[in-house]
Amino acid sequence: MTHPTQPLAVALLLAAASGSALCAGEPTQLAVQSYPSATSAWISWSSDAPVATTQFRVDRRTLGNPNWFPVSGNLPGSTRGFGQGPQSLQTSSAYEFRVVALPASGPALISPTPVVLYTPSAAATQADFDAAAAPRRVDAQAVSPTEVIVTWTDQTPDETHFKVERRQGNGIWSAVATLPADTALYKDTGLSPASSYEYRVVAERNGQQSVTSAGRLAATPGTGTANTLRYVDGSACNTGTNSGTQTDPWKTIQTAATSMRAGLTLLVRNRADCATPTVYKTTPNAAGKHSFAIVDISNDASSGQFATGGSRSGTPTAWVTYRNYPGERPKLRTARGGLTSGGYSTSDSGNFVGISVRNVSYVVIDGFEVEGHLNDVTLAEATALNDKFKADFLNPPVPPAVKTPITPVVDANGIAVGTGVTSAQMNQIPHHIVVRNNLVYNMPGYAIGGQHADWLTFENNRARNSAWYTPYGSSPMGVLMAKDVDTNTTAYKIIFRGNQISDSGNLFPCNCYSYIQPTDGNGLILDLFRSTEGGLPAYAGRSLITNNLIHNNGGRGIHIFKSQNADIVFNTLVRNNTIAITGDGELSSQLSRNVRAYNNIVVARTDRPTHVISFVNAAAKLADGASIDFNHNIIFGGNPAAPQIAITATQGGLRTNNRLNLDPGFSTNSGTGAFRLRANSPAVNSAWSGVTPPTRDFFSAPRPRGSAADVGAVESF
Repeated sequence: MTHPTQPLAVALLLAAASGSALCAGEPTQLAVQSYPSATSAWISWSSDAPVATTQFRVDRRTLGNPNWFPVSGNLPGSTRGFGQGPQSLQTSSAYEFRVVALPASGPALISPTPVVLYTPSAAATQADFDAAAAPRRVDAQAVSPTEVIVTWTDQTPDETHFKVERRQGNGIWSAVATLPADTALYKDTGLSPASSYEYRVVAERNGQQSVTSAGRLAATPGTGTANTLRYVDGSACNTGTNSGTQTDPWKTIQTAATSMRAGLTLLVRNRADCATPTVYKTTPNAAGKHSFAIVDISNDASSGQFATGGSRSGTPTAWVTYRNYPGERPKLRTARGGLTSGGYSTSDSGNFVGISVRNVSYVVIDGFEVEGHLNDVTLAEATALNDKFKADFLNPPVPPAVKTPITPVVDANGIAVGTGVTSAQMNQIPHHIVVRNNLVYNMPGYAIGGQHADWLTFENNRARNSAWYTPYGSSPMGVLMAKDVDTNTTAYKIIFRGNQISDSGNLFPCNCYSYIQPTDGNGLILDLFRSTEGGLPAYAGRSLITNNLIHNNGGRGIHIFKSQNADIVFNTLVRNNTIAITGDGELSSQLSRNVRAYNNIVVARTDRPTHVISFVNAAAKLADGASIDFNHNIIFGGNPAAPQIAITATQGGLRTNNRLNLDPGFSTNSGTGAFRLRANSPAVNSAWSGVTPPTRDFFSAPRPRGSAADVGAVESF
């Protein structure tokens, strides 16, 4: 990419806005990264200066030196990036850069704030840099029996072109396309049906060695009845008869869901060639009532297929996949429902869920955008409803006829996996569900979560601005009361990996207890895994929370509550606890056992009376031992008057080998490079080797790089 939106930065600092107004043409949004080697730098910027009458110059100085020196000649007015070649810089050093706009007439315009680059140590090899620069998130998806679309994310700021290469089996790689710089999609046509292909993407760099991605397999389906692809196109451009084929797609995802079977893949479109982008939503019936969910993926009770092995489930070798058409992101939006002047009206109900997954197994939900209706609800409305819910709870018995029902106005959720709480429903546990690559935001309830389910994987999702208004004490992402469908106690069965969870919280006390202030709105929660509700035993499976970036949420960053058997490793938790709640801590384990937390970065706010870490176990409630192990983490911030780790019960080797009061050295706290590490960060190459790091970091860059893995969710270069 010629102007990166997600730099590779080992050291990235976006220029902060100055206190004075910017001058027209002044260079802004400066960013710098060590690229393509430890002794090189790439500087990028923005400017609204006239291209024809302006030139640019890049200056550099060592950090602390008052004198600037030009490192470029006068660059053309269209330039927005400049690279200093290999051996231009020293390793383990610090430099400042600025950009100067040179108008044809008038004074020079200097970028208001320099950017700082901390160069990596000599341990950063060229192989490490090449691995980081290779195209990432390569995806190859068949879209017909003879076509595959390949997509990727661009990591190089200076590529001249891309090559897409293909092979079959262990054959020789051959180029099938040469594409311009900044390309991120290619459709390969003329393929054989019912065949398997492997693709990789090569970024060719001018004067530098090319960098090549890992391969990605794609299988074309057969033709006729052997074709396993189905299609949805909700745009006005789809004027067909709604049959689900490539040339005649279904118009709604729900129509498709009733026809999905094991081994089928549904490709959902949001076409750019139609005048209006498609938004998938429901239409109210004659009584003004919307359906429970925009998409309800479940087995139909009326057909006798309600158990998890029903017709709409997949199998271990033939999953059911709902995913975006490659290069497009289908968007769903919930309806809020209504409030009449006399209160809630059940005849004007909105959607409780965007995508609901119930009573099915072996299902993938991939690549959707789900927007909630949070911004359509005022705080006054939410407060009035929550006050009614609380009054009903605190003053029982309230006759059902006058009890205020929980409404989607304040309790709509984005992607929900799980069953209800009746004994019949508890025996229909969904399992082997993967939720990945989704964007969910503005939900009054939680963004993404599971309940009474097993074998759940939530990965590479983005959840933000959710859970604020729900009366259920929700958090933007988590699982409530997981339940085992087998006896496996060794594998990780609940996995949260590579998610970003931010800017969410919960403003109201849960109406299920007599709380007087909120208790939740945590970034991520494992909740009540030790519960025996419904007559089922406590969940015995293991959980893994890794590579997640969790920041600016109202409650704790990660909260393990009355649960067990959880490993929390290589996460970055930053300045959560943005509102006063019952409970504290960026990372909290309460009434839980067998919880281990290693190689996390934990940065707490200083304006809340909270501990960075809080482990609470009441002996009377937890007689079988806590088995809490919190070690080898970097901990920074928190209320200076409170200890950084709070313990309210004796728990044995809890907190040895943590590094306290240690600034992890983020390069910036905002923008696309937020919470990346400076090259001189103490987290770099210092992860405890007793835990195997994930093979990719939060940004899908290979890890470890350098002499060891970095602490936290992000590798430094």
